[in-house]
Order: sequence, then structure tokens, then C-alpha cells
Amino acid sequence: MRLAIVGAGAWGRTLAGLLADAAEIVILPRDPTAARALRALLPASCAVAGDPAALAGSNAVLLATPSHALRQAVSSVAPALAAGIPLVACTKGFERGTLRLPAEVIAEVLPENPVACLSGPNLAMEVAGHQPTASVVACRDPFVGERLRDVLTRPTFRCYASTDVVGVQAGGALKNVVAIAVGMAFGLGYGDNARAALITRGLAEMTRLAVALGAEPMTLAGLAGLGDLVATCSSPLSRNRRFGELLARGLDVQEALAAVGEVVEGVPTTEAALELAARHRLTMPIAEELTAVLRRGRSPADAARRLMERPPTWEQAGPPRPAAREET
Repeated sequence: MRLAIVGAGAWGRTLAGLLADAAEIVILPRDPTAARALRALLPASCAVAGDPAALAGSNAVLLATPSHALRQAVSSVAPALAAGIPLVACTKGFERGTLRLPAEVIAEVLPENPVACLSGPNLAMEVAGHQPTASVVACRDPFVGERLRDVLTRPTFRCYASTDVVGVQAGGALKNVVAIAVGMAFGLGYGDNARAALITRGLAEMTRLAVALGAEPMTLAGLAGLGDLVATCSSPLSRNRRFGELLARGLDVQEALAAVGEVVEGVPTTEAALELAARHRLTMPIAEELTAVLRRGRSPADAARRLMERPPTWEQAGPPRPAAREET
């Protein structure tokens, strides 16, 4: 088994280390000049490629680049890949401009290859430390999905299979929006009640939009939805949560991004989520207030107040109203 990994950020390096004892690994960094420094961070058995041609002969390719760099990454390796080789999107987000999910981007560039996605509560530092972790790999072809599940499952990394590619990706992308909001609640000093409310109502927003995009609603109650949401909102390792905390402590957007020092996928995802919600005539109050903070300078405290002052409503769809009695 020969696996290729495109992208050598924290998640790409973690996947290489996780799978190195089960397969021959070749990793392709986006920056070829980083190859020498990268070798010191990986198991000795992992090969670091300086050219996409080195990916030829791989049995599967894992794409672990940020969402904004995915299309370029797939295009760069396409000439080296034979038709039929599975491609696994390991990034979370929507493509800027097109609002396509990662698997859709990959399928546009390489329509002759089966496409899957990997998502779940997978904080890279914990996975790299071989702490017990569960994840989901989704592919519309169940045979390919089962093969990938078995390849990716390791002693401390339990992988489940799914055919709901849209739901698994939507959950992974949209939870970052909620994580920023929860981070702001942490930064404002709010307690567990507020955070639980944001997580729960955030999941409701995520599910509404995911189902409108074609997802199965139960997928959002699983590892790629609720599981990823809880991990990202609860852990200090989450850069999206950390970004929200920094906003609540008085930093502006650019200062907070610089302080985090890594890609904060929730920022572009918030804008994408609202645009998609408008297309499908959905309401996403948490995303709307977060956009006001990110784009219009609204304070996190004011955003929280506005959410609390929204008109009362039913938690789920309200009960049916009794039919009006006919007058005699």
C-alpha cells in the first residue's frame, strides 16, 4: 500500500505519522523549499517529494491543504495520477467564490477518480500523540469507502464509513463558525450555560443548512457533526475557538488572525454559510451576528445581547394549530 499526502501542514504531517507504520508514505509539501526541514518532523520511513511526479503509483491520495489552496493542489498533481485512484479531501471549508465543498472541487478537476472525504473530531495534536480518536470517511461508492476506512483505521484512530459526502463535509466546515462564537463566549467570561446554548443552537443552524445542501440530517448528529462541534468548541487546541476568544478580549480581526498564526477556516466559512443560507432562504442567527462582528465591527458583547433579544419562538417546528371552527 502506497499512500500520497498533499500538504504538509499540521494535519498533513499528522496523517503521515499516523499511517507510516501501515503503508509507504510520500508527502508533497505545497512549498518545495520546505522539503529539507520537513524531513526532520516526519518518521524516517516517510518520503518527502519535491515534485508531483513522485505521487505516481500511489494507491490513494489524501489532500490536506487549506480549502483556498485545494483546487491548485489538485491541478498540480493531476498529471501524475491514474484514473480510478481514490482521492480523499482532508480539508474543511468551502471554496471561496464558488462555495463548493472540497469533494466537489476535486471531482471537477479529476472527474475520473472516486472522491471521498475524511472528517470528525480530529484535533491534530491529540492524533499525533496517539490519543484515542474516531473519524468518518465518506464516499458515495460504499466499496471504495469501506476500503479507505480499513486503510485509515489504526490502533488509536478508529474510522467509520459513510456514503453521505455532503453531510460529513458540511459538518466539518460549519462547526468552525460555531467554534468562533463559542470562543467569544469564553473570552467574555460567560459560563457553561451560554456555551451549551451556542453549541446546541449552532448545531441546529448547521443541520438546517447541511440538509438544504443535500445531507442526511442524522449525519450532523454523528462524529462529523456533533462530535467535531463539541471537540472544536471545547478544546483550547482549537484555533477557531482561540480566534473568537481574542476577538472578545479586544483584538480586531487582523490582530486576532496574526496572533493565532495559522489558517482560521471559520472566517471565510461564516461568509460562505450566510450566502448559502440566503440561496436556500434559511435563517442562521449565530452566523449573522458573527458576520457583523467580523465585517462590520460589532462588539462580541453586543452580538450576544442581540441573540438573546431575538423574538421567542419554538425550539423545533411548533405544534400544529387547531383548525378554525366553522361558524354555524
